[in-house]
Amino acid sequence: MTKRTHKGGRVLEIEAEAPATAPTTTQPALQPEPQPAAVDDVYGEYPAETPKALAPKTVVKTAYKHRYQDRAKARGLTDKASRRGNGDWLQRELQAECNDAKGNFDLGRFERILDANGVDYSRWNRTSNGWQGRVRMSGSLVLRGVVGKSGVFRTPDGEQNLVELAAQGDHDAAEFLSKWAN
Repeated sequence: MTKRTHKGGRVLEIEAEAPATAPTTTQPALQPEPQPAAVDDVYGEYPAETPKALAPKTVVKTAYKHRYQDRAKARGLTDKASRRGNGDWLQRELQAECNDAKGNFDLGRFERILDANGVDYSRWNRTSNGWQGRVRMSGSLVLRGVVGKSGVFRTPDGEQNLVELAAQGDHDAAEFLSKWAN
């Protein structure tokens, strides 16, 4: 190949080599060899395929769920609402106040209880999936602190004085106060 370049008014002819081209191959591209399926050493069988685990629908750890179930079982309670709470005095009172005969939670009634106890729940998210559960969980946690410190559980219909209940021998109310009163 000849290349001409003008430099200082002169024409230079330079012989250039042709660029090297990749050799053409007729061989097919290498494919990875398929790996044999894993074999169970003990029985010589193929292991069952494991399905992908679904994302959990709860933020409550399994260990806590088992504790809640054990507490409900110890009290002789088998309904779902009793098995999904921690079993303390306030959980049972809220269950009695806010659950209907089928165990469905009445969020409106719960919000009225929060209002009666002075809990501000307006800042809690109400747009994403699962917001009702988060309002119930967050509300009951805040309510535990309020009721524990005041010693009074207020509902739209009245109030219960936990200090008097504990003095009258209600062990659950006394245990609740000992945990939450500080």
